[in-house]
Amino acid sequence: MTEKLIDVTAGRSLGHEPGHHYYDAWVHVVERKRGGYLATAGFVWGAAQGYDEEHGSHETSVRGDTLEDALGALRPEAMALANDCGDEVESIERRAYMRSALSQAEHELDKIATIDHDAES
Repeated sequence: MTEKLIDVTAGRSLGHEPGHHYYDAWVHVVERKRGGYLATAGFVWGAAQGYDEEHGSHETSVRGDTLEDALGALRPEAMALANDCGDEVESIERRAYMRSALSQAEHELDKIATIDHDAES
């Protein structure tokens, strides 16, 4: 299994508690064996009944030569996915969760860049 360099999720605070509905936006970035990076963003939703019962999901992926390229190319694709899914109220919620997940991913990228820079020094 490929190690996820970036793996973040944002969603409803009580979504995975029994009796609630969950709704999560997520971003994953992995290094490709043939070079470059694959960035994937998506949504998953369902009901928590003592276990998570998934009702649906959507995702989109892009490739980039660098981590920065991959995340930069993912942002518009991920936000378009958020806009195209569900009714207007759900779309507002999805955009907020996706913005949060993308922001977390960019923060993780900054941490990776700092570690790489410190290693080179």
